[in-house]
Amino acid sequence: MISIASPPLFIPGLHCTPRYATLPTSFAPFRYLRVDFPGAVEDYSTALELEGDFAAALYNRGTVLYRMGRFAEALRDLERAAGLDADNPEFREGLEACRRARDEEASKDK
Repeated sequence: MISIASPPLFIPGLHCTPRYATLPTSFAPFRYLRVDFPGAVEDYSTALELEGDFAAALYNRGTVLYRMGRFAEALRDLERAAGLDADNPEFREGLEACRRARDEEASKDK
């Protein structure tokens, strides 16, 4: 039996994938849906170790960090993703949403 928490060692189609960094990102959404945010961050971080300029992994890790309330880290990832793929409106919208959430949180603390 294969569980989401322990992915199989053989993934059909992996040999056809030119970007090996996409492999860890295929597990992260399952962790995210299970509200295993630290696990999703770990998977996206693994992908970024393989390919440091993987904009989608940066955006997704930033989004998870944002959901965790870790705004400084989230903003770093989201800003970098938006810089790598400036034409992606989702990246810009996510960055702006994170900035608003950070500012709202800061205003609560005052």
